[in-house]
Amino acid sequence: MKKLIYMVLVIFLSMQVVAQDTTKPVTTDTSMTTTQPAAATTTTSAPATEQQRRFGIYAGANFANINGDADFNESATGFNAGLMYRLLSTGRLLSIWLEPGYSQIGDKYKNTAGGSQSVKLGYLMLPIMARVKTGIGLYGEIGVQTQVLVSAKNGSADIKDEINGFDWGVPLGLGFELRNRIGISARWFTGFTDLSKNSDKAHNSVISVRLHLLF
Repeated sequence: MKKLIYMVLVIFLSMQVVAQDTTKPVTTDTSMTTTQPAAATTTTSAPATEQQRRFGIYAGANFANINGDADFNESATGFNAGLMYRLLSTGRLLSIWLEPGYSQIGDKYKNTAGGSQSVKLGYLMLPIMARVKTGIGLYGEIGVQTQVLVSAKNGSADIKDEINGFDWGVPLGLGFELRNRIGISARWFTGFTDLSKNSDKAHNSVISVRLHLLF
């Protein structure tokens, strides 16, 4: 709860900084005399700047574990994909991003026959990330992520009724963005909600590697 309150304060302060920047007065030069003909104006298209790129897409791989009382001992591989939208920005330094998407995670364990069996969980997720970026493209990020369960399989068996339908946690990440458009990042997410509806204590833990493209 303390981390959630901290993120709310960060977003609020960011909004105040943006509001101050937008109140700066705009001046125009009226010194042109009537004896000089007005120069013809032409419009040229320019590449989109960092401030103009508000939308993007991302996709990548998940390496997930279920940590807790359950006997899981191998990581499971899944994927993630979604959209990006920049909510706020204070220039190059700080920006706030909304990143709805889909994430497939889970884990593996040894079954009674001695083989390996997978638990696969599919979530619709909604991360809200605060990103601090350097002038050379490196950035760090922290946020709050909520996610809703849409599928749960233990092998071929449907176990959705045994898993809590809501999870939330804190993602942390590092990344690099090339020319303010193409980026690669690694992100770690740990869930705070007990997965199982029974007495077992188990939580999601995911490392994601992904690429993104801004428009």
